[in-house]
Amino acid sequence: MRTGRFITLLIVAILICVGAVIAYQRRTTSEPREKGGALTAGDLLLPKLLEKTESVAGLAFSKGKDTIHLVRGDSGDWKVESAGGFPADGSKIRQLAAELSEVRVTDVLTSKKEKHDKFGLAGETGERGTLVLSGKDGADVARVVLGNERQAGEDAEEFARGGGRFVRVGTDPHVYLVKENLYWIEPRVNAWVPTEIVSAPQNKIVDLSIDHNSTETLHLVKKGENLTLEKVDDGKREKPYEVSAAAGALSNLRLDSVFPAASTITKVLDFKTTYTARLSDGTIYTARSASSGGKNYITVRAACAEPVFSDSDKATTTALAAAQKAAEKAKTDVPEFNKKHSPWVYELTEWTAKNLVKKRSEMMEPKPAEEKKPETPGAAPGMPGASPGMPGAAPGMPGASPGMPGAAPGMPGASPGMPATPGAFPQAVSPAAGPKPAGPKPAAEPGRSAVTPAKPGAKPGARPGVMAPSAKKETKPAKPTRPAKKP
Repeated sequence: MRTGRFITLLIVAILICVGAVIAYQRRTTSEPREKGGALTAGDLLLPKLLEKTESVAGLAFSKGKDTIHLVRGDSGDWKVESAGGFPADGSKIRQLAAELSEVRVTDVLTSKKEKHDKFGLAGETGERGTLVLSGKDGADVARVVLGNERQAGEDAEEFARGGGRFVRVGTDPHVYLVKENLYWIEPRVNAWVPTEIVSAPQNKIVDLSIDHNSTETLHLVKKGENLTLEKVDDGKREKPYEVSAAAGALSNLRLDSVFPAASTITKVLDFKTTYTARLSDGTIYTARSASSGGKNYITVRAACAEPVFSDSDKATTTALAAAQKAAEKAKTDVPEFNKKHSPWVYELTEWTAKNLVKKRSEMMEPKPAEEKKPETPGAAPGMPGASPGMPGAAPGMPGASPGMPGAAPGMPGASPGMPATPGAFPQAVSPAAGPKPAGPKPAAEPGRSAVTPAKPGAKPGARPGVMAPSAKKETKPAKPTRPAKKP
């Protein structure tokens, strides 16, 4: 009886929990319960944005003094209106709208305006900026004010995604916390447009020059598989990494910002340096550089010449056909390239721009001094390390040591002071030593037999009274015998 009642109560509790979960999910996927009322934890921050994405025709983001404004034309193409109508990347606007439509409220903090400053949300603009999505009529589809970033806690997952951000929505005075950082929303042009200008592989360049207004010209030519300096000055050598940096300047050339060629900013620029690269398919890229106010600008153009086929291109019929096809494609790509880029002046980062203005002097460095081999200490004048008798040694047979013809009298080839009798090697005597007085011989050490002084003819270096190692014998003491047991 008690078991059945317990099971019944358990089933009822489970049903209550399931109902609560379903109710919570329905509430968090719906829009606020009353118009103008505060959102609650779990609510979508912009509940109607997803269904209105297609109606969005404008985007503006302001942060401090920087503002970017994008508009969508009748054909559906997006342009950066604040950059003279430069083509924008429409996929980035769609991505932004999709991500914002999924942002949910993590916490509701305050609606008191006097406390907004604490969260970086004072006034109409936030510390991190204000994002406005508008329709064709100019009315707001969504307005989000971005405040300070909340510091991440110690939890590993929270730390990885960031602590979230404080935001306000539209005219709602409430401060909300969302887990998304939204750091990638920026008023920079390169955050909203395709950034690639030129992509010319370094291994396709056959000739390169950088002309500094005719005052200095750097010229690189292809030798084998690599570009190299046309001429290296005497006493210097090429810097391979500098050559590679200049040759790779067009391999991934990307803009940082852009301006119309006819704008007031670009009209005062003085383009002093010209970078020209010729590719094997016949394409010739020309980038002219200028700098002003610490910023770097370029214009780019393309032209077409005869292709240059390498040995590898000519190696097989298939390779030659592919090279010829690439050359034909280059002829059609050049007009399109100029149409796309000629109306614009691009701003580059310092890191990108410096490779387009390399100088010839940067391509070389002094050769290191040749290392001299150290002479053998004590060697006689003549050939380094030569023994006496080599060129510069004492007279006699070339290479002979003292005692050879021209040396001291004695046995031919003997050293000075050696007796002429072959095989005689007297014992070495210290110059200060005199004859020792006769006396009793010291007793031999136990286990070592006494020896006599070395006889004439003994090996040099043997000490009197000591046997040479090869003649030395150790006498082991006899083992003591045990006394016989008494019967």
